[in-house]
Amino acid sequence: MIKFELTRVPLLRNLASRDVERLVSLLRRRQYARGEVIFLTGDPGVNLCIIESGQVKLTLTSQDLGREVALDHLGRGDVFGDLALLDGEPRSADAIAVEPTRLLLLSRDDFRAFFDEPPSGGH
Repeated sequence: MIKFELTRVPLLRNLASRDVERLVSLLRRRQYARGEVIFLTGDPGVNLCIIESGQVKLTLTSQDLGREVALDHLGRGDVFGDLALLDGEPRSADAIAVEPTRLLLLSRDDFRAFFDEPPSGGH
């Protein structure tokens, strides 16, 4: 299942199966309690996140209205934060665990090191 989620990320869609398996081996598991912050707007973008279990809401806090604006509600198998792999820019939204949630994280550093290595099966 994890391989499928990774191949849903446009950047990773055309990777060979062996390369996807190598990326899967780099994933780190992290648990979040209900209501726990995964990241906030402005935090460094350092991980791609795959929801293994639980739910996450992505929100913005409106400066004009002073309230939270829901952007998305994600569940098992959904991937978010993938732009962090490319640009390393600060997060553009808040991500909060709606219920106890387990994420698989791919760090930007591991991702970059992966692409610095020669592709599998190359001669």
